[in-house]
Amino acid sequence: MTRSPEEIKNEITKVNERINSKRDLLEEYPDDKGLKLSLMQFEGLREELNTELKESYSKDERAEKLLGKRGSGTAVFMPHELGYSCPICSSEDEVNLDWSEYNSFIYCHKCNLDIPSCLCEKYGEPMLGQDPLSPRDRILESTRIFLSSVEDAIKREKGLDEPK
Repeated sequence: MTRSPEEIKNEITKVNERINSKRDLLEEYPDDKGLKLSLMQFEGLREELNTELKESYSKDERAEKLLGKRGSGTAVFMPHELGYSCPICSSEDEVNLDWSEYNSFIYCHKCNLDIPSCLCEKYGEPMLGQDPLSPRDRILESTRIFLSSVEDAIKREKGLDEPK
């Protein structure tokens, strides 16, 4: 049975609590071999869970091949702050919506799906109010985002310059 990323994260949290508890006990009983062995087993379990978590997330080899992976760093704004919303479940908050590992994509934690950002535009940029874009403005904005994504991919492919 395949577990959701959320279930795996909850299990990792429980394992981390056990690890911290065992480390605290080791300070009190530093020579306890059984305690050391138990700690090692829980640390191994955590590694397995982290691997399972990585494998449980949405993967899109075509998006990676065509658009590449995002560079490392911290984003100045989160997707919801720029007017993005999941077109499937309507999530529009910092808990459920994140930047995908793929350029020009948004990741929805609820749906466990990488979605092209041009399909996620709901509000004007930046999101200053709660009024969604009109259908016409949404299409215009989605088209602008799509074309910018294609332009950036071409620039990366040709090595011309850094994408915006």
